[in-house]
Amino acid sequence: MKRIDQKDITLLNILQKDARTKLRSLADSLALTTSPVHDRILLLLRDGYIRNFKAVINRQHFGYHYRAFVRVETAVENFEAAVATFHEVELAYRLKDNAFMLLVNTCNEKAYSQFVVNRLRPLVSEFKTFPVGREIKTFARLDFDDIKACSKRPDQLVSESI
Repeated sequence: MKRIDQKDITLLNILQKDARTKLRSLADSLALTTSPVHDRILLLLRDGYIRNFKAVINRQHFGYHYRAFVRVETAVENFEAAVATFHEVELAYRLKDNAFMLLVNTCNEKAYSQFVVNRLRPLVSEFKTFPVGREIKTFARLDFDDIKACSKRPDQLVSESI
């Protein structure tokens, strides 16, 4: 695994803000040429520091106007696999025990009810819906200021130049 240094941290911070930043602009910010910056990005991808690059689609432009968090409890063995196939589920997290938190998007409340009755309810023993009123913050960026405090072995993760 690659040890990251201050240039990697700067690169990650820029890419978190805008992953479409041009390579030349990244190189200028790091006082490097484009080739080593490209190599750094590839190494950060290879070692899992960057998981992926993706477009974030505005769901409302496609008619998805209802959004809710749903806490479910289940004892179904293949629940995780089933949820992974539901296009309505944007995010799914396993909580403690047999509980999960899902973020569900549908066109409206009626479509949500149909989703619950037809797809979710047969798999769960209990669920509670928390409709989203207004989005306040949708994407968090990793704050590197305290990365050493969060790392179990900071000497292996981050070069001392930070």
